[in-house]
Amino acid sequence: MGETPDITEIKSKADIETRIQQCELEMKYAKRFNLAQAETAAATNLKKLQDIHAWYLVQIGESATEQSCEAIDASKVTSVADITNNIETCQAVLDEAIKFNRTAKIEQAKSTLKELESLLLITSQSPLIDPASKDGAADGADGVVADGQQEAEKKVFDVAAAFSKLKQATDTASTERLIPAWRDSTFTYQFYAGVEYTKVGDLFDDSQLRLGFQSYVRLFDDLEENRKLFAQNNEASIKDGFRLSYSPHIIGSIQLSGAAEAVAADSETTNDQTSDDGQTTDSNDDTTNTTNGENTAAAADANESPGFEALEFEAAVYWPLYMHFSRSDSVADYRELTAGLIVTAGGRKVDDHDSFYDRYYAGFRMSHNEETYFDVLYGKSEPLKGRRLELRGQLPVASLGTGRVFLGGLANMALSQKKDENGDKLNEGDSFKVYVIWQTSFADLFQNVVP
Repeated sequence: MGETPDITEIKSKADIETRIQQCELEMKYAKRFNLAQAETAAATNLKKLQDIHAWYLVQIGESATEQSCEAIDASKVTSVADITNNIETCQAVLDEAIKFNRTAKIEQAKSTLKELESLLLITSQSPLIDPASKDGAADGADGVVADGQQEAEKKVFDVAAAFSKLKQATDTASTERLIPAWRDSTFTYQFYAGVEYTKVGDLFDDSQLRLGFQSYVRLFDDLEENRKLFAQNNEASIKDGFRLSYSPHIIGSIQLSGAAEAVAADSETTNDQTSDDGQTTDSNDDTTNTTNGENTAAAADANESPGFEALEFEAAVYWPLYMHFSRSDSVADYRELTAGLIVTAGGRKVDDHDSFYDRYYAGFRMSHNEETYFDVLYGKSEPLKGRRLELRGQLPVASLGTGRVFLGGLANMALSQKKDENGDKLNEGDSFKVYVIWQTSFADLFQNVVP
């Protein structure tokens, strides 16, 4: 039966949490086997442990929640247990770092584990691990030899256990969640490159490179404050759910991609064409329509995707109104979900136009992090006259190197069609994009390049 420790026995936050887990396990089995007395005793101990845990966090402060994964000095190693304890500390740091996407701590832990592996190999082969192997044999006494053999077997077992823990920690360090939490930095850049396929109505389709980058700023770190409370098991103080007090996020992006719905503006020329003598022919004329259609087809043949490539930029303000933190302590199940309002404004420069076309939209966003989101937007894209509905989003599908591979899509559809001076509806078609990109932060991209 687990007992409530004296406060002087507490060496770290992990000590208390280990005892709490043991106590919870005792309660579980006591309840399963209808051991009322044992269940009551375990519940009493659990309450005391939780009180000590809360008191410890207040007294020690933030240092109680911060652990570092650093290799022990080789000169201070007196036994395999010293290295084992170091590995266990790294395991705890990794669990916390992966849960909250602490990329810097994860990289530090990977490096430390490599050092510990070398140190463990050296220690396991040194006389320190089996001091009795020589002394016992030289003594010649059966009892001394037996004791030495038992000591040697124990130390071999300790080494095996240490290597097992090392492998577990190494596996944890190499495990990546496909949809991570928000990055721990409030200001990040992501670079991306890939391919996209674009289709505009029944007029054009094309595939091409998609290049660009995104910057993301969280003005005040509501997420980080909640993470600290979550790590301290202080669920009552976590500020999630629907609130108006969450701080906004500012997003900027620039990219080279397809022109999308801007290409539909070129199709308006099918309504009115200028003849060789400078006269404008009316689109109501069936003959003219036929000729213009042939001219348009010829132009499309001469240039398969006229004006299809575009340089575009966008600035957006995202105001989360809802935030959810999973109460599960499992790395695999942990999620940080936000949802709220987003307003965007930007421009698009297509190949065959000298200036930028304006784009401005507003709507709703739901996101798991800076790179995983779904938007529903309403607004306008110049030079089109009508209002538009835009649906867009992207989701990671694989990890690759220092980044992730995303599958994304965008649909921009006409909600209303304006008429020209002749009363004919303007041809403003819908556009669709599907893309696959590799996305990573600048820091991750160049971490092995910068000395």
